[in-house]
Order: sequence, then structure tokens, then C-alpha cells
Amino acid sequence: MWLMGRRNVFVNALIAIGLTAVIYVAFARGLMVPLPMGSFFE
Repeated sequence: MWLMGRRNVFVNALIAIGLTAVIYVAFARGLMVPLPMGSFFE
């Protein structure tokens, strides 16, 4: 995003969080891939 001219830090953070959530849901729910449990879910 920085290279494409989007220098708004808040919007970049929201895009990063949104993409991470979409990828997580795609793998965990859509593809039924068993994801490892990390320290956040203990």
C-alpha cells in the first residue's frame, strides 16, 4: 500500500486486519484446514 501511494496509517491498519481475518476464515471455515493453536487461544 505504501508503494501505491496510500500513506494513511489508519486505513492501512484496517486493510491489514481485514485481510488477515478473511484469510483466516477462508482456511479455517471454508477449506477446513486444521490451524495450529497458538498462545492467543490458550
